[in-house]
Amino acid sequence: MIDICLEFVVTSSFLTLMQDDVRIPNLFMHFCTLYKSQIELLKAFSSITNPGWQDERLRECILGWFSQHKEFTEIQIVEHLKQVARNNYKYACLLGFCYDKGFGTFIDPQKAFQWYLRAAEQNDSFGQNQVGYFYQNGIGTKVNDEKAFYWYQRSADNGCSEGKSNLGSCYEYGTHVKQDRKYAFYWYSKSAEMGDELGKWDLADMFFYGLGTNVDVHRALKLYLEAKNLGCMDVEYYVRNIFINSLI
Repeated sequence: MIDICLEFVVTSSFLTLMQDDVRIPNLFMHFCTLYKSQIELLKAFSSITNPGWQDERLRECILGWFSQHKEFTEIQIVEHLKQVARNNYKYACLLGFCYDKGFGTFIDPQKAFQWYLRAAEQNDSFGQNQVGYFYQNGIGTKVNDEKAFYWYQRSADNGCSEGKSNLGSCYEYGTHVKQDRKYAFYWYSKSAEMGDELGKWDLADMFFYGLGTNVDVHRALKLYLEAKNLGCMDVEYYVRNIFINSLI
């Protein structure tokens, strides 16, 4: 904790500007507490982005964290994140997510992209996936399928389950790469193995329609149900279709 406090004193513009202020002891404790809370938030964020959780579930988790830590507002946390994110890519990714989803600030796709990119360049797998997604969909930047594929590949190679699912999608539909459903099946499988709900859904589709593998309705149904239990409610259509048409 002492090291954290010392680091904060060195990096905080607030304390630098107020070095002769008699309120420094109180400010010191105030900002150290804020810094500690911020580290706790970062740990929570990292623990759920490593597997590559989907945005809505991730958003719910971050909102849940804020609801349990009422000593500081979202705005205060985000303002301090701006101070430390320049030197720590994990904070950069979290700040990008705040701009992306509107935590403690207005939604700003351009700033979200900039902070995600800063994290991605430092090898953050979640940031790499987000940059790929922004390039593919033209969010905060121009559409660029080549760069989208590049960042999805890096994200997947670095272990992000959502990056693996998105890379599989590139191979399935031929997004800046020759269409190859066997490769799509491979990456969807890797994503599903990590518990990614969209990875499971995509893999279920491959089994259901026989894309990149043989038709296997039983395995498709199992994966659809697993995806549904993880929050992918849209798969109910496929589950009903299997039962209505007596495919098993």
